[in-house]
Amino acid sequence: MKRFGFALFFLVAILAQMPCIRAFAGKDLSPNVVRYAPEVLKETFPSPWKIAPDIEDRPWWEACRKRSSSAEKYLKDAKKLLEQGIPAPPSDEEYLLFLSPTGNRKIFEQKYFRLGSALRDSTLAACLTNDPRYVACAEKILLSFCGMRTWVLSAHDRQKTNFDGTFVTMDLGSTLTARNIAAARQLLASRLSPETKQKVDSCIKKFILDPLAATVAGKRNPEWYFGRRTNNWNAVCLNGIVGTLLLTEMDADARAEMLSWCIERSWYFLDSFAPDGYCTEGVGYWAYGYGNYLELALELYLASQSRDKSGQKNGGYLNIALRDKARLPGEYIDNIAISDGNYPAFADCSVKPGECRKHIGLRDILWDRPGKYRAIFNDPPVVSLAAALLFWQIPHQSVSSEVAALPEFSAFPDGGVFLCRPGKTGGVLSAAFKGGSNHEQHNHSDVGNYVLAVGETQVVDDAGAPVYTRQTFGPERYRNRIINSFGHSVPLIGGELQINGAKTNAKVLCTHNTPRKTVIKLDLREGYPAELQIRELTREFRYTRGEGEHFTVEDFGRFAEPQTFETAVITFGKCEKQDNGTLLLTYKGRNLAVKIDTFGAAYIVSAEPIREAIRRKGTANRISIRLTEPSAASRVRLTFRPVK
Repeated sequence: MKRFGFALFFLVAILAQMPCIRAFAGKDLSPNVVRYAPEVLKETFPSPWKIAPDIEDRPWWEACRKRSSSAEKYLKDAKKLLEQGIPAPPSDEEYLLFLSPTGNRKIFEQKYFRLGSALRDSTLAACLTNDPRYVACAEKILLSFCGMRTWVLSAHDRQKTNFDGTFVTMDLGSTLTARNIAAARQLLASRLSPETKQKVDSCIKKFILDPLAATVAGKRNPEWYFGRRTNNWNAVCLNGIVGTLLLTEMDADARAEMLSWCIERSWYFLDSFAPDGYCTEGVGYWAYGYGNYLELALELYLASQSRDKSGQKNGGYLNIALRDKARLPGEYIDNIAISDGNYPAFADCSVKPGECRKHIGLRDILWDRPGKYRAIFNDPPVVSLAAALLFWQIPHQSVSSEVAALPEFSAFPDGGVFLCRPGKTGGVLSAAFKGGSNHEQHNHSDVGNYVLAVGETQVVDDAGAPVYTRQTFGPERYRNRIINSFGHSVPLIGGELQINGAKTNAKVLCTHNTPRKTVIKLDLREGYPAELQIRELTREFRYTRGEGEHFTVEDFGRFAEPQTFETAVITFGKCEKQDNGTLLLTYKGRNLAVKIDTFGAAYIVSAEPIREAIRRKGTANRISIRLTEPSAASRVRLTFRPVK
């Protein structure tokens, strides 16, 4: 009898855990528009959602501290706040620096985000330790935010309307800041003064709820990112807005109406991807945009599983990560990888493999499929306050190595991007190359660009994103030599750079792919000024895997009048000329030999560092191969081979 009782107890215990273990296996109900109807959402979210137990739930927070090493990181940083004092909020003068001739946005943003990190650290430290000093610290920071003219980033306030108080914008900064502040207020509500809570509520109402309510009611024009064919702004801002709505005490009908309006418009972020899932903004902005879309999905999913006081479910699962249209954008990061954690820095890109792995893991959890990065969330990385609280709610993930190997060849036909990998041949050379166009989100003038990796190291590279200033997104954008075609491994014809805008597409003339070899031939004419009178301009990429692996780039141009012709190779390494006439590119211990063939034409090789401020470490060097005489027809072939 005892044995039966123990077995029954064990079975009940297992069944009790099943909702947690299978938490992300719910059926996708989100494509059904009825799920977005205000009356349904009111039943699902009748009151503010508790993103985590508040500070009074000591057992929960003590258990959280024991199981998470990231909790100690937050505590370590919070201790510095007690020792050094809380950071000062940015001043009005620092806010206006963006409008100065230098267009400096860095000083304001550093102070702004440092204040947000301080709010995160002090709030979590207060909950993890129950130390009133951290509560006092968090309260001071909340009051600092409440004392700011606006929560909008200065770079998004070019007309000073937010600074002057004549208009309120909901931007990348204000929406996520509001979500974090709403989370801090909820966790510490029992310890904050009534005055502080009133000020916080007033600011959230002023900066988010009032403008959103007016937009939903048709009393003001929607922000541009609420429309179709947008970019990362849609997902990022909606993540902040929806999170704020879920966490804030307000009229239930108003919350449901605004949630319905916002969730429906989250479709538009998915429209910003090419039909094949290609993200023209690059890997860094995929992590930012799709990462925020996944956070939005997670908070809606967790909130829709919450229970009322009687223990009854409020409405059921809502998992917008399972939308059919989210699948290819979600798989983009797998298909764009040169190797595991190694990506080309096309567009305004800052590639951080750790960030990508986090989002890959969250994607696989929400999709309920195996993945080796799911276990990251057993001890989540350091993130924003609201994201930390979301990630701590994810059930324990078993460690899994079940992940498909990267294929030898990947293609984004709509994006015009191709990747070749050595596969199981034992080779080390990988390539990513593109046609595309110069009319893309966060565009660089890079039609025909390519990167080459030896093992995990990109020896022929793309510098990625510059340091942003006011000029970065203005009429002077393409004066930056990291953004224009000078800073990419593409031809320079008649001394002219590539042009930008519509009708700059590279046309794919030939695609040939076998287990041994891949050949892609592009027509690049539309990417250059019509005044050059280019009759023919092709670039052919040939990748050969296996024994004798190599990569060849061959350019051919015909012109109505003789033109100078130059091609370039971008590297962060060094370039040395060898006795046999080849070039040797070396970066981080990896080498590529470059054989140059100009078919009898004389040429000059020169190297020049590109002196532009970029986000990554190091300096990009432009290796130029220039024909010495203008010609009506030019042909240049570069053959790259890895060498030990």
